[in-house]
Amino acid sequence: MSFRKRLVSVVGAVALAGGVLVGTSPAAQAAVGDTTSYLLGSGGNNTDLEDIVVGPDGLLWAWDDSEDVFLKINASGEVQGSVPGSLCNSSAFKISFAGSLWCFDDDDAVTRIYADGRRTVVATPGIFHNTSDYELYRAAVGPDGQLWVTQHVRQATLAVASNLNTDPTVTTTAALVAVPLSADGVFGNPITVNVRQGNWRENYCGGCVAFAAGPDNKMYFAWSPGYDIFSGRVTNVYGSFTTDGVVSSDSEVGLPQLIGHTAGRAINNGGQVYLYGTKYVTETYRIDDGNGNQVPVVGTVRNQPLYRSNPVPNFDATLSVFTSGNSVSRQDLQIDSQSSNNGRSKVVADQLGYFWTVSQDDQAERFNAAGVVSPRVITPNNQTPEALAIGPDGNVWVAAEQVLVRVLTGAVPTNAAAPTLSQVDGITVGTPITGTSGEWNDSSGTYEYQWQVCTANDASTCTDIPGATAAQYTPSTADDG
Repeated sequence: MSFRKRLVSVVGAVALAGGVLVGTSPAAQAAVGDTTSYLLGSGGNNTDLEDIVVGPDGLLWAWDDSEDVFLKINASGEVQGSVPGSLCNSSAFKISFAGSLWCFDDDDAVTRIYADGRRTVVATPGIFHNTSDYELYRAAVGPDGQLWVTQHVRQATLAVASNLNTDPTVTTTAALVAVPLSADGVFGNPITVNVRQGNWRENYCGGCVAFAAGPDNKMYFAWSPGYDIFSGRVTNVYGSFTTDGVVSSDSEVGLPQLIGHTAGRAINNGGQVYLYGTKYVTETYRIDDGNGNQVPVVGTVRNQPLYRSNPVPNFDATLSVFTSGNSVSRQDLQIDSQSSNNGRSKVVADQLGYFWTVSQDDQAERFNAAGVVSPRVITPNNQTPEALAIGPDGNVWVAAEQVLVRVLTGAVPTNAAAPTLSQVDGITVGTPITGTSGEWNDSSGTYEYQWQVCTANDASTCTDIPGATAAQYTPSTADDG
């Protein structure tokens, strides 16, 4: 795959085209999945990269947990500076909006970090202050231009008396709440999107919300309030709402068995909202009675067995797509997923429409909407991939502990500043013309010049001038028509 940028100048009756950047970047030449590793610390392997997002300045912001700072990185993998993390942390949900990076690092407040490092702290609405965990905030920019923030809220809880040493706590009334946040940093009125009553346990990301802007000017969500501790039944809620508060939702209740736990991550890809989630299993809870015998854990008030959740070994990921405003279709993926129980960037879509995620197998894995997984990219140097983002060059960038890894997606570089010619009118034979390459978003690419001669002021009439591949070209009599 190659690309051209032509600038046409007239020499007599013949057009001379300054063929600037007739070449291909490594992203187009090399294979999808090829990697390049970058050591960012001053001493080499001394970083602990645990999250990465696109910052408000268009650079990649990688969270270095060893220093509690964001490292600002360009498309060449070079550190352009750092921003103190202050109240932020590796598990907090982070998103760029209104010229700032917003870090949802606390149940009671969100930190607004500007590109120059300035920061303000904005108090969140009181309804968020009794949440499951601050790591479970999710946010997306809505059709109204505001940042919509969602959270699973515990409205009522209960300690279940049992024969365990510590009685488990359940949420008897849970709500999914969404609140708009303006570019000025002002929260609007909350919308209660859904309310569920039961005896909810929140292990394995019960309480997770997947959230994205979708078609029809609506916000789409999937919510897993948890599983019922007395029945093991798992509930997932799917739906959408308009920014003026009109909600449509439906629920799915599963038996104590494998169920697609879809409230992991949501992403708008090609105008459709997809959900990347995890399966888990619920089973009756048993403990050792002290004599080597396994006995059921029971609620002593109801004298009913209690259930607990366990992960599914090996491949446990799922991919769903909204088929309406409140229903989804789901398929299994051959991916061993990482936990969704934090705010790190776990799933992205590239410009070719493929999804990428980080897995438990120390890999960055690409899959399509049909669920086909390929390639599986092993993170170099045995580092654990923690998060990933699409960089300004269109490639995937993986935060993997001590290294930052660029994974090629096959994206073609785009032009940021147009190439130029030193002269475009009145060119004569023997007068040198110099071209500049302009600026491209893949600054790590290698490019070359190719000058062309044209029979008209039309790029379709141009042909290459043999050997004319330098930045400067001097027209000859052969070019003069």
